[in-house]
Parts: sequence; structure tokens; C-alpha cells
Amino acid sequence: MDNLKTIGIVGGGQLGRMLTLAAKPLGFEVVVLDSNENCPAEQVGARRIAGDLYDSQALKELADAVDVITIEIEHLNTDALEQIAKTTPVHPAPASVRMIQDKYLQKISLRENNIAVADFVE
Repeated sequence: MDNLKTIGIVGGGQLGRMLTLAAKPLGFEVVVLDSNENCPAEQVGARRIAGDLYDSQALKELADAVDVITIEIEHLNTDALEQIAKTTPVHPAPASVRMIQDKYLQKISLRENNIAVADFVE
């Protein structure tokens, strides 16, 4: 991990802001992908790449600028994230993000792993 210097965050909202505030004192640079100028993460020192979270080119631009990628919002292009994960570490894994996007699949997975969930219609 010593060679990882730049963290990429998909989304620059409140969670991106908190991640940036935690990463900067540890010596990491932070780059966020966000469509909003002056997003919360940018306000505290993250560099922003302007782009939509579903835009595969914008996600690739982020990947090219960082050593590792994480997400702060699940509303994004998981197919593009899966391609990026072949060359840039992505945490959580794109498959996990895809499951989180689909609340039905999420509940099935939780139940299969013996984690209590409220009743739901299958």
C-alpha cells in the first residue's frame, strides 16, 4: 500500500468529503468524479474531474488519474467500473456495487448468508 498515493472517489458528495478529510492528513491525494462544480469533496481539497457517474469515459479518466478507486454512491455505471477493475483496484468490487443497486438481490444475498431481513415478496 505504500506505493498508493492517489485515491479516486466516484462521487464527491458528503461521503466523498468525509473520505477526503480522512485521507488528506495521511498524505493521500484525492480525485473525485462528480458533475457538480464545487461539490463537497472539492470544497475540502479534492481535485474534481467533471463528469457524469454513468459516463464510461469520465470513469476511465478518473481511473487514469489515480492508484485505487472507491465509491461513495451506488448510482453509477457498474459495467464501466468492471472494465476499470481489470487495471485499477476498485473497492468495493463492482459485483458488490451491482448487488447494492438491486435491493431485491441484496436481500436475497443477505438471507442466503443468514443475516436477518424483513419479509419481502419474491
